[in-house]
Amino acid sequence: MIAICVRYLMGRAVATHPSSYELAEWPPHPDRLFMALVAAWGETHRSPAAIAAMRWLEQQPAPELRAASDIHRRDVVTVFVPTNDASTPKKVDDKTSNEVMADGLTVLPDKRGKQPRFFPSVRPLAAQDGTDSTVVVFVWETDPTPEDRDALNDLCRRVTYLGHSSSPVECWTGSAVPEVAENLPLWKPGSTRLTASRLRVPTKGRFDELERLYGQGLRPKPSKSEAYDVESTEPEEIACSHRTVFSPDLIVLRQTGGRRYGLESTPQLTRALRDTLMALSPAQPAPEWLSGHSEPGQPTDRPHLAFLPLANVGHAHGDGRIMGFALAPPAELQTPLLHAILFDGAEPRVLNLTLGKLGEMQLELACASRPQTLLPEVWTKPSKRWATVTPMAFDRHPKGRGENAFDEIEKMVMDACERVGLARQIIRSVNIMPVSAHIGSPANRGFPCLQRKSGGNIHHSHVSITFTDEVRGPLMLGAGRYRGYGLFRPLTGGAFA
Repeated sequence: MIAICVRYLMGRAVATHPSSYELAEWPPHPDRLFMALVAAWGETHRSPAAIAAMRWLEQQPAPELRAASDIHRRDVVTVFVPTNDASTPKKVDDKTSNEVMADGLTVLPDKRGKQPRFFPSVRPLAAQDGTDSTVVVFVWETDPTPEDRDALNDLCRRVTYLGHSSSPVECWTGSAVPEVAENLPLWKPGSTRLTASRLRVPTKGRFDELERLYGQGLRPKPSKSEAYDVESTEPEEIACSHRTVFSPDLIVLRQTGGRRYGLESTPQLTRALRDTLMALSPAQPAPEWLSGHSEPGQPTDRPHLAFLPLANVGHAHGDGRIMGFALAPPAELQTPLLHAILFDGAEPRVLNLTLGKLGEMQLELACASRPQTLLPEVWTKPSKRWATVTPMAFDRHPKGRGENAFDEIEKMVMDACERVGLARQIIRSVNIMPVSAHIGSPANRGFPCLQRKSGGNIHHSHVSITFTDEVRGPLMLGAGRYRGYGLFRPLTGGAFA
């Protein structure tokens, strides 16, 4: 066994995730460590023994990691930095074009261009039991030869930073996990869960590839990714007895490209996402749990896959922008078909949603490094108070007026809770509101009405519910619960209910 230990000396990690300039990478991927070792070799002695050690390391199975899972992400800001020095013409005469002259003048400070740059950063939160959360340990179970171990130890001592140069590190090797890291969460490779974190790992031939690309002046290409599960060392939460018919293990898709959309576009986006997944399904016609139909034209009465818009709401800077989607399968669903739909071989598939004149959106399975909005626990954490992010579409239009209409709507909300597996007796109060309790979500009138088959509009409204006991999400209610409407989120802090 060999363990390579990394300590972040500034208490933070500044490293950009390969999928987004605005996303910080955590935990550091094994391939990032491998590239740091190659860089240390290239910048110093270029020892043949180090080459042999790195070629041994790249052929090993993906390592286990000991790394903090409780982290704080710094808000990413855009920083404009000067570009590299421009070139000036060696000779200027009457034949020199204005464009060449303008390019040459950019060497002057007042004409030098600037480019936007991002420096995403994460800070592991301090532990209470003496564990050093700034340490990350990469563990390979195979024992290297004494020569390879010595060469790797020498390389590690030459590594000065991991990621951006503003996150200096101390790096060393050992034959066991150090005591200060024994209680850190364990990240294990080989997961078969769709919700697993995907980390890039080195593979055979990676050293030669990196050396070749460097010689050609090219950036390194992303390596193969491996699915990791994290096993927390913290005591498990007390099980919540009240759950819905949907699984809390949300499958999160993040936006990787295309136009930005607000919550007002939920119906069009969920329809496009559903159609895209159905078209990618190896089983045709698409199965009942995906299509929502037991046979062509006949809606199923069983729980099926729900599509949830995950938007930037619930805080002072919430703007209602959809940052991704979550797939909420029925709690009892067991199928390998989702893996075939969401993966192209061993790598996550890019889903392209086409919305005609409204543009396009590209989605991909979310990685371990993701914004808070895309964390499943934000939407599923047990709570007594819940409020809609998208308005709840009612099963029928209330016939009464005033207080009678409210009583009728309140009964529809209670009936909707029963349909998703929640007992009517645990509902303490229901509030019907023109606006959401979550900052950033549009008001009722900002959402288009869903349509009945007969062509009429389906009435909708924002709702908040207070339960007598904690309820675990996800919580979706109403006629549009499978299409993104009636999506609830736990209320925290001073939010009202």
